[in-house]
Amino acid sequence: MLEESEFTIPELARLPEEQTEVAVHVQGSQEKVRVRHGTVRCQDFPFVVITSNGERDFPAAFLRRCVRLEVPEPGPQQLEDIVRAHFAEDLQQPQAQWPRVQELIRTFDDRRSLGGLATDQPLHAVRLLRQGVPPEADHLKEAVLRELRSGGAR
Repeated sequence: MLEESEFTIPELARLPEEQTEVAVHVQGSQEKVRVRHGTVRCQDFPFVVITSNGERDFPAAFLRRCVRLEVPEPGPQQLEDIVRAHFAEDLQQPQAQWPRVQELIRTFDDRRSLGGLATDQPLHAVRLLRQGVPPEADHLKEAVLRELRSGGAR
């Protein structure tokens, strides 16, 4: 259906029959639009972004229809910016643990240079910190900073 400028959102398509139409926010706006039976119909052809961590190959016919963009891994300052963007309110509170967060980011960045770590792992570490898990806890470091095994998600 994408070639016809429409696509279905499965979660909305499965709503009860009496709820066939829902109002959803338009990205970056306060405007709402009505989505009927989970199908979004676009006035313009939709622009689709697909991400890949390079762990599997895509068919050549698919790749010929793609514009590829390689995004470099973020450096320490970019990682801090990412964490701040996700946890801005929490990190501004007086009891914020920003020095611990910065240490986690430095540890992550040092270990990432050896390979096998994903950018979302510092976010998981900060989330655990917010829940009271001390950063020096071995299980925190193992769970969040472990190397990803082949076949694992990144």
